[in-house]
Amino acid sequence: MQHLSARLRNKLKFDEIYQRETLYRSALALYTKSLFFRRKARTTSWDGGTLYDFAGDAPRELDHLHKELVNRKFFFSPAKPLKIFRSGKERTVYIWPWRERVVDLMLYQQLNQRLDRYFARSVYAFRWHGYGIDLCQNRVARFIGRHRNETVYVVKRDVANCFPSLPHDLLREVVAAVTDPEDYLGKLLLDHIEFSYLPEEDGEPVTADAGVPFGAPTACLLANLALTPFDEALDDLPESRYTRYADDMLFLTTAPESARKAVETFAAVFARLGLVSKESAAIDGVLTKMPESVPAEPFAALPGLKHLGIYFQPDGTVSLALEKQRKICRLFRKSFIRCRRRLKRITDARKRAALLCRAARNMLEQTQSQVAVIDYYLKHVSDTRQLQLLDRWLAEEVLAVALDTGHKKGNFAKISFKELRAMGLPSLVHRRLLLRHGHIDNSFLRWKSALQG
Repeated sequence: MQHLSARLRNKLKFDEIYQRETLYRSALALYTKSLFFRRKARTTSWDGGTLYDFAGDAPRELDHLHKELVNRKFFFSPAKPLKIFRSGKERTVYIWPWRERVVDLMLYQQLNQRLDRYFARSVYAFRWHGYGIDLCQNRVARFIGRHRNETVYVVKRDVANCFPSLPHDLLREVVAAVTDPEDYLGKLLLDHIEFSYLPEEDGEPVTADAGVPFGAPTACLLANLALTPFDEALDDLPESRYTRYADDMLFLTTAPESARKAVETFAAVFARLGLVSKESAAIDGVLTKMPESVPAEPFAALPGLKHLGIYFQPDGTVSLALEKQRKICRLFRKSFIRCRRRLKRITDARKRAALLCRAARNMLEQTQSQVAVIDYYLKHVSDTRQLQLLDRWLAEEVLAVALDTGHKKGNFAKISFKELRAMGLPSLVHRRLLLRHGHIDNSFLRWKSALQG
């Protein structure tokens, strides 16, 4: 944290970051959840209030919040833990009442805006503007593509159970680096670090002894700051490209000495910060067209590199990871399942196929959260053959459901591929071209992101 503290000339203070306007702007950002995420807008903490309840009495609630903040009387109450299962993993999300979520988002927006310039250019997650996962993946793809005829050394690390495992001593050091712990801003951040939660509805609050509350915007900023020692240690190694997206850290280089130094540096920084590397995600290997020329341990030849859902091949080709192909297939299947009742009332095979084609197109163009995920994959994939096979699978799936015969080649004799296209069957190959040439308007998604900070 010494580098961060040295670059930050004046530590941040509450009076410098807070105005009534910033509180109202954060409240407006939360109101947009009812437009984009209706389910999230209905989530409740221990108080039982939804976002709609808070918005119904917003003038009084926000005025009361403003007075508490100005008089230094606001502090975070205990959170409600909620276990969620996503991608086969169990995580605990901590949910505060909506009034406290407004303050938390305000702190995140104000601090992130002022601290953004002090993050390294290799950090891509939770940035104020100009960064993001697309830029991260583009730079990784360019480095591998530029050196496709050379040996590219890969050192990849993740933090095991990152948010719940961050030591509080490290987080207090982060707070001391950016603000005075005696200032009200420092006290709010420390209050957020040493957060309490209610394990049971009628139980006593429990204070967490490690980690930051996953699900809170400020927790993302604190975690980003806590991992800056990795950036400071790895950014300047020669002939390399280092990227960090949250706790996903990837180091690429064509110099074996830099690769060995990166392995040592990762181990040293993990030990110094009191963190543990996730063994299943750790990679020490090389991307090369000539596996027989792989150097000695700890590096081994890699058939490809999977990073943030994208698969980078040694020849510079970018494709979808296998589980992401399956994810796209599942999304289309779910859109067909939602048509099940209407399909039962239709006996004509061509009408059934037309309904399924419209459902696939609507999923790809109108369901915003799914579109954002699929478009992220399509923007980076250069393996056209893989997308052609996905298009073929989609056509076969439509026919299998419409004709109720399963996947059979003979189905195309009954309804041709050309007819399916005329019915509106979407094409991932075509959508990729539209994305790459800027013919698809993503202003809706950009507007959503801007509103929600």
